[in-house]
Amino acid sequence: MSTNLMTTSPDGQFLNLLLKLINAKNTMEIGVYTGYSLLSTALALPEDGKILALDINRENYEIGLPIIEKAVLLTRLTLEKIKTTILITTRGVIGYDNTLWNGSLVAPADAPLRKYVRYYRDFVLELNKALAADPRVEICQLPVGDGITLCRRIS
Repeated sequence: MSTNLMTTSPDGQFLNLLLKLINAKNTMEIGVYTGYSLLSTALALPEDGKILALDINRENYEIGLPIIEKAVLLTRLTLEKIKTTILITTRGVIGYDNTLWNGSLVAPADAPLRKYVRYYRDFVLELNKALAADPRVEICQLPVGDGITLCRRIS
């Protein structure tokens, strides 16, 4: 039996520091997967901080939950499966990860790519284009991990 697992890139220290720099108190994690960035977020927040964590895939929830349980942070975390609209205040920050998508966005069109990378490539490219064109946000894409795009709401 072969198991194929994706893992989160080691950018937790960056996320932790960023959250502390902006004095984040309430956060939302969309896509929990292994729980790595969720844990990094929880460790950066003050005692009264809150995280709303969402994942549409129950298997991802099952993968990440034991990690969070071992960290004894469940009293500070809410793991729920819900649909929501994200509201963010002016000067609020949203961070998107995987915005370089395994380097496929800068690879030649005929480059040999894994099937899932090629499949999602256009979706990530469309997200990047939409963020770049949105006059409500100021963005910065960083080559950390698989790419992180920070968006600061300006209006």
